[in-house]
Amino acid sequence: MKTEIMEMTMKRILFALLVAGLTGQLNAQQSRGSNTPRKDVAMKVSANLEQRTQTYVNLAMTTYPAAKQRFLRGLPAGSRFSVVTRFYEKNGSWEQVFVSVNKITGQTIHGQIASKTTRIRIFKVGDPITVPEGAILDWCILDPQGNEEGNYVGKFLDAYRLKKAVMSIALKRDANDQIVGAGFRMAMTPEEKPQDVSYCIPESVRRAAEQMILNRDPQKHTLIIMHYNNPGEADKQCALVVYDIQNEKLEPLSTK
Repeated sequence: MKTEIMEMTMKRILFALLVAGLTGQLNAQQSRGSNTPRKDVAMKVSANLEQRTQTYVNLAMTTYPAAKQRFLRGLPAGSRFSVVTRFYEKNGSWEQVFVSVNKITGQTIHGQIASKTTRIRIFKVGDPITVPEGAILDWCILDPQGNEEGNYVGKFLDAYRLKKAVMSIALKRDANDQIVGAGFRMAMTPEEKPQDVSYCIPESVRRAAEQMILNRDPQKHTLIIMHYNNPGEADKQCALVVYDIQNEKLEPLSTK
C-alpha cells in the first residue's frame, strides 16, 4: 500500500478515535522540515524499556548492511542517510542523536551532528563527527518528501512516548454481513504524520486483537469501522483496536 494511502487512512482513524474518546492528550511533537530526521530526545529509561529498545537496535543492525550498500551505491537526489549513536557525559548521562552521513570508509562513518542536543553540551548541530559502526544504534534513509525507512528505534520510542498504537484489523464478512474472520493489517502512531509501527506489535498481541473482535458481544461492544482499499481493489473494511504500547496491553473495545 502506498504511504499516502496509509496516511489518509490514519487521519480518518484519528478522527474516529477522538470522537470515540479513545485517545488521550498527545505529547507535543517536534516540528521538522521535509528532510530533517526525527530527533531522539534524551529520556530516562527503565531497565524494561532498555530491554525492549534493544530488540529494535538488533533489528536496525540486522538491516544496516543493506542500507549501507544502498548509500555507497548512491541514493536518489535529495535523499539523506543518517545513523543514530549515543553520546555520554562523564556523569553518566547520555543522549541519542542523529548523525548525517557524508561518507563511510571501511567501518567508520564520517558526518555531522544532525539533531539538536538537550543534555549533552559537547556537540552542536553541524559539528563534524566520526563514528565507528560498532557504536551506532539505528539508521534512517529520508527522502525529500520526509518519508522514512529504518529508524526502528526512533519510531518505537515515539510510539512509547505517545503510549498508544492504533491497529487496523481487516474484517471478513459472510453473506449475512456477519464478521467471520479478522486479520491484522498494520499499526500506526496516532499523530499528524503517522508512522507505521507494525513491527512493534508482537504476534501474540496481533492474534489477541483478532480474537477480541471475533469474540466480542455485539450487544455490549461496538467496533470503529474504517474503509480502505489498495489501488485497483474493491473497498474493504477494518476495525480499530488500540494497543497500550507502554504497558503492553490491549485497550477494551468501546461499549454501547
